[in-house]
Amino acid sequence: MRLLLADDHALVRDGMRRILQAHHTGVEVVEAASLAQVKAQLDANRPFDLLLLDFTMPGVGDVAVIGELASQLTTKTALIIVSGHDEEALIRQCIAAGANGFIPKTQNTQQLLAALTIVLEGGVYLPPQVMQGRRHAKSNPLTTRQQQVLRCLAQGLSSKGIGQELEITTGTVKQHLFTIYQRLKVHNRAQAVLKAIRLGLTE
Repeated sequence: MRLLLADDHALVRDGMRRILQAHHTGVEVVEAASLAQVKAQLDANRPFDLLLLDFTMPGVGDVAVIGELASQLTTKTALIIVSGHDEEALIRQCIAAGANGFIPKTQNTQQLLAALTIVLEGGVYLPPQVMQGRRHAKSNPLTTRQQQVLRCLAQGLSSKGIGQELEITTGTVKQHLFTIYQRLKVHNRAQAVLKAIRLGLTE
């Protein structure tokens, strides 16, 4: 795994790099201390699997910047925002702008590693307090079972994994996914999860 770690504090970068290299064999961590350095690294020929970006780093601090960076990333590169702020509105805005996850700096090492696993497997990571505090939208086009399938999607589970988790067949999972895509007017898993998060449809 090749990872770009962007934070303007050297001690934070050092601590996170040590954690990542201790728990992921063969991980290559490239560091950036400014938005300019981030962009320079992204412009290089060799892509990253993941960009861990501090929201309050000078030059960032704005959801519009997150959107710009997300639009510049290749489909191979996932984006996780790391921040000392954990307001639900900010988290929602970052996800809507294109981030694949949001990690408050108050989380522990295990939560960080779990977030990386979920995102690298194609899921979207939200902090536990946001997931627990989420409310259904007033107009919800999905059934309870379809919402359960969506929740599993957000955790990065495959169709087989969803079937095992919900004790239904893989064929039934695919039928639910087809219906979910139609009702949310999306074309794939990532779009479905992001649309559900924006609409507040996931628990």
